Amino acid sequence: MRKTFLICVSLLALVGPAGAAIARPLYPLCGDEKLRSCVVDGNTFWYGGEFMRLQAVNPPATQVACAASTADAARDRLMKLLNTGEIFVFRYGTDTEGHTLTQVLVEGREVGQTLIAEGLAQPSTASTGAFCS
Repeated sequence: MRKTFLICVSLLALVGPAGAAIARPLYPLCGDEKLRSCVVDGNTFWYGGEFMRLQAVNPPATQVACAASTADAARDRLMKLLNTGEIFVFRYGTDTEGHTLTQVLVEGREVGQTLIAEGLAQPSTASTGAFCS
């Protein structure tokens, strides 16, 4: 019994404490380094090396001056949502640029609808100028 206890304590010392902090988020912002999973903007991200776009969701473009702060907020919120919990990705083909069209659920909540509800994106059927009115 004592030998088993010592082996368990030794293994715990090697593994470290449960719930230890991770050095960086699972989905950081994409940058110059090549990452297999990172956030590009408010509706596109890399997921395990696959370039994905949220289907039926349009965040504002960062190039449009009147919407740049909302675009940054949408990107940051997408990053936060993807780092919140368990992710389920449903694929619906590809768009003309080769992005995989997706619906993403995090902890059972649909990410695109969350962005829309928080005013950080709009349905793809809405006018593209809605963020600048």
